[in-house]
Amino acid sequence: MAPKRRRAPTASATPNPEPTDEGFQAHEFEIKINRQHKAHPKPGRKRKHGQMSSSPEPKFELDLIKQLNIQPQALWNSLPSYNNFVVEPVIFKRARVLEIRASDPSHVYLRVAWFYWPDELPMGRKEYHGLDEIIESNHPDIIDAMSVEGLADVMEWDEKDEDAELSGNYYRQQLDYMTNQLSTPKPICICSRPHNPDGIILECSSCKTWLHDECITTDAVKRHNKRGFAKTEKSKSNPNIMSPKPLRKGPKKEPSIEPNIESSVAAVVFDGRLRIKEEPKGNDRDSDSGLDTNTIIDEEIRCLNCGEFIS
Repeated sequence: MAPKRRRAPTASATPNPEPTDEGFQAHEFEIKINRQHKAHPKPGRKRKHGQMSSSPEPKFELDLIKQLNIQPQALWNSLPSYNNFVVEPVIFKRARVLEIRASDPSHVYLRVAWFYWPDELPMGRKEYHGLDEIIESNHPDIIDAMSVEGLADVMEWDEKDEDAELSGNYYRQQLDYMTNQLSTPKPICICSRPHNPDGIILECSSCKTWLHDECITTDAVKRHNKRGFAKTEKSKSNPNIMSPKPLRKGPKKEPSIEPNIESSVAAVVFDGRLRIKEEPKGNDRDSDSGLDTNTIIDEEIRCLNCGEFIS
């Protein structure tokens, strides 16, 4: 089921220029050139046929400042002079066009409501915001149609649609410009945090709970750090995979293990399984999973909510 799209009228535009400290814009200056009339050459002897003129070519002047009349002259002269300037990259904003008005074809104005980038929010970017995510707002503005770069492809992400495929810019939250209130996205997982679409989530087919992969790996590291890494025997089928000893009957007793300062526990969701490793410092890393090559144990992923295996 495809996500809802709202293509038009949404535009990519630059906001209206803010007034500068001097209270003017560049187009308020006018340049006039004082052209000097060339003097007629004095009469002299006629050149023979094929003879080149001995008069030098006129010198090319790049800066015509001496011939320029800049108005208003007093304002231009009052500005400080600099040796260089910095050009910052242009970041186009997205806006929803609400109304179009014009006095003539050269003066067309759009009443818009701006979208926000997460970094522009009063509360800042949140960990669940994706790289291409924007925020719908009711921030009003009127802009010149000439500032519009073009039509923007913006998708409304319905988080209830589990088959939604995101592409380009998308939004799921609204910011009320009058109150600075931001709507809450849908929480998932046992941590009740929203989903960042740039990350990975897994669904439990038994309880229908979506889980963050970082929550799964964090739980695995905590479990193995808590019980320690008991001595294990290498699997016959794969010498790199270690099989844990069967649990003994009777009262539960935690193994006593001295801390190993030269290694740490790491876990990753890899190829549909949970790979847990003791990560010695300085060892090479496995090119597939991104962890080092000394595998401690590979195990099936259990749901953090109901405890069933996630297939």
